[in-house]
Amino acid sequence: MIESDAPEEGPIYVEHAPHPELARYIECYWSIVCRLSPEARQPARVLPDGCMDILFNLGDQPRREQGADTPATVIGAMTQAVEVEYDDHMELVGVRFRPGGATPWLDVPASELTDQVVGLEELWGAEAKRTYERLSEAGARGRIALLDEILIKRLRGTANPADQRILRASEAVADHDGGLRVELLADATGLGRRQLERRFLACVGVPPKTASRIARFRSVVSGMHADPASELARLVMEAGYADQAHMNRDFRALAGVAPGAYVAELRDR
Repeated sequence: MIESDAPEEGPIYVEHAPHPELARYIECYWSIVCRLSPEARQPARVLPDGCMDILFNLGDQPRREQGADTPATVIGAMTQAVEVEYDDHMELVGVRFRPGGATPWLDVPASELTDQVVGLEELWGAEAKRTYERLSEAGARGRIALLDEILIKRLRGTANPADQRILRASEAVADHDGGLRVELLADATGLGRRQLERRFLACVGVPPKTASRIARFRSVVSGMHADPASELARLVMEAGYADQAHMNRDFRALAGVAPGAYVAELRDR
């Protein structure tokens, strides 16, 4: 948890585990507190990860290339990077759903939200404002327990349960870093290929091939973060790309920059 209401200048990012009843669907809760002077502001590159998020802005609104001017938003699955500029006195609290895990809380196909940022009130109605107000009043120490309470209540009362076969398929994509063919995913779930693709798109927001592409890309990014000095050729081989050119194309499309430029950004942090 974030202990101080007045952190040193710069963003402080913390992740929090959800209640065990929610762990199948929610990867983590996360929070960012930032105090930045105007001269210290730098855009942050947010990469696709296959997940959807609910975001509560309890401070100043971050500026995005696309976004909603409301304090509670839903971030759909991303297929390309976006840049966020963090303002001074910013405080964010988020719910990061596992791919396919957001269904019980959003009641719309995930494909309708892909690469979109929409106000939570469009999906939750008046409850979005009540939730935001309760989080604002709770303080940093009480927000995670409050999110558990609110999300468990909605999960138990949902008329739109998560598709367990698609959850298993998305877990397999992640476990194999995108290395499983769609045919194998279909066989593992007992679904035909077309049925898998249709249900996967509705629950995750992207087709299985795109989810696999993102997972493979994320495995390279993880290697870069673990050791910015890693040889790209080794990361290409470990991720299962056909060759360096294949990885470069995917990386540019998903991250918006070449692999070398991204590594340079890491080294400059």
